[in-house]
Amino acid sequence: MVCLLSACSALCNYEVGRFLSVFIHVNKIYLNANLVTAVIYMYFKCGDLEKAQRFFDGVSCRKLPSWNAMITGYVQRGLLEKEIDLYRRMKALLVKPNEITLVNVLSACASLGNAMMLGLAYNGDGRDAIAVFSQMERGGLKPIDAKFIGVLSACNHSGLVEEGKVQFSSMYDKHGSPPKIEHYACMVNLLGQAGHLEEAYELVQSKVIPPDSIIWGALLSACRIHWNLELADKIGGVITAMQDPNIGFRILLSNIYASAGRWKDVARVRRLVKEQRIKKPSGCSWVEVDGVVHRFVVEDTTHLKYQEIYRTYEILGNHLKAEGLEI
Repeated sequence: MVCLLSACSALCNYEVGRFLSVFIHVNKIYLNANLVTAVIYMYFKCGDLEKAQRFFDGVSCRKLPSWNAMITGYVQRGLLEKEIDLYRRMKALLVKPNEITLVNVLSACASLGNAMMLGLAYNGDGRDAIAVFSQMERGGLKPIDAKFIGVLSACNHSGLVEEGKVQFSSMYDKHGSPPKIEHYACMVNLLGQAGHLEEAYELVQSKVIPPDSIIWGALLSACRIHWNLELADKIGGVITAMQDPNIGFRILLSNIYASAGRWKDVARVRRLVKEQRIKKPSGCSWVEVDGVVHRFVVEDTTHLKYQEIYRTYEILGNHLKAEGLEI
């Protein structure tokens, strides 16, 4: 029976898995720890969290593997608060956790800590986000790449330049984790937005990983904000020489030159765009019908039913005009 339930979990076959669960109940098959765990995993894998919880609650003698199955299921589904509540319930019943339990609980705590940091960051509460980060460190949770992005973003949203420098330096000095390109991008954005353009440029020049167009673009945006044409020229030379197809930063450079009245440079950048045959990506929209996602662009003729769609559009347009509406 355990093998059958495991197969249903692997194949996400809810119909057979549910039948086996009912069969166990009707025939009053003895529920040992392995069988309980297999049923719970099946329900979680097939997406029926309510039945997993109901089955678990109905088991009279719950062993540690059953608790771990529930806790793991909640973590995999992203229901972190439910997972922590279940862990508290488990501790209240004096069920002793093992390594599997603790790994899942720590993972949930870390994810919730990161979500809290990002939420505080985007609401401009940078110092509170840093306090959460520091508390996690004191609690023995080793920071990972995503958490450093969270704390650096918090510094960026709140303009905490010095705090950002400290956290960036601590990645390698304190935690032995070399910054990745996304961490450099956060720092460049932080320094650039705060007007520390030369320092941001030096950071880009000194980094081991070659900077990408996102980093150069962030610095170019800062040049426009703080009106540093000299540095914009340097970055412009790099961006126009890159093979990156992103036209946005070239348009930004052209706009900077236009604002400064440097029309020859505007023409030069636009000429390079044409020569490199870089095109702005077409705007598009999506609609889901019966579980299938359909993508549309302007004047699209690639969709299998494009003629029917245009006819319907024309009919609707005529109805609107008849009602006196302009389209």
